[in-house]
Amino acid sequence: MTLKPIPGKNLIYSPHFYEPGLFTHQGIYGIKLGAKYPGKIGNDYWDKERIRKELQTVVDFQKKYNVPIYIGEFSVARWAEGGDQWLKDVVEVFEENGWDWCYHAFREYHGWSLEHEGTDVKTPIPSVTNPRKEVMLKFFELNKK
Repeated sequence: MTLKPIPGKNLIYSPHFYEPGLFTHQGIYGIKLGAKYPGKIGNDYWDKERIRKELQTVVDFQKKYNVPIYIGEFSVARWAEGGDQWLKDVVEVFEENGWDWCYHAFREYHGWSLEHEGTDVKTPIPSVTNPRKEVMLKFFELNKK
């Protein structure tokens, strides 16, 4: 299927990014725990290059139609081993492409929270800092308009 832009002016295209779901959503919706990033997740090896490959259709669409891209949601479960590296790699790819983005989510579900840590799915531990939060704070610093 060939993707085409919607007719209209001043439109922003906003995909969400949670790939690979077996990593980002482990422990949620019955998805098995234990996936690590970077590494083999499901049948594929996932690292920054694989993330680039996964987002290539968005890059191609942006370039072909000269449209703005806004990643409206992305996140990883706080207990996912390597979640900080996944966040770093994902946001670096967003930034390389000049995309705006929004971390999901602030003070909503503790599983996405940058203000909690811990590997127990059901027991969030409030934290002043943790590796995921530190990664995101560095990227937030880039956006001081």
